[in-house]
Amino acid sequence: MPTISMFYGILIRMFFNDVERHRLPHIHAEYQGQVGTYAIPDGTLLAGELPPNKHKLVVAWIEIHQDDLIADWACGKRQKTIPDQRTRSMRITELAANTDWTLLVTANDGRIGQFDLRPYLQYEAFKELNDIAEFKKIKNGGYFVEWECGADLSADTIEARMSVVAR
Repeated sequence: MPTISMFYGILIRMFFNDVERHRLPHIHAEYQGQVGTYAIPDGTLLAGELPPNKHKLVVAWIEIHQDDLIADWACGKRQKTIPDQRTRSMRITELAANTDWTLLVTANDGRIGQFDLRPYLQYEAFKELNDIAEFKKIKNGGYFVEWECGADLSADTIEARMSVVAR
């Protein structure tokens, strides 16, 4: 099942041969072990559940990306895969939190980068991370990082804003 997007710790996947169960073009959204299946045409929850705030994010994301999702579904039904760069997201293999609110990230392709979290500390979701002890309580989810306080970032966000320091 190709992962087509990741945001706020939510993995979005598309499985094309699952039409007998759900009968509509749909995506699977996973967050911390919970999975919801959503119809692409209107964002209706078909099965499962997510926390209410993550559910709202997924429904909004479907609305924003609806045309692309419908095209991906049609392509996937024909070819059984999506020939798109979105399915090749960076995976974080090693992670270290530094005392200056930067993350040292090693990617699955061997790149080592530094990501500065300081610009995010002004936002409500990251306020608790102003305490360096809380910042150091980080977990590597591979395609996202997450702190004990519930703040998280996708590997895509980190990749887009990290400075590569070694290859």
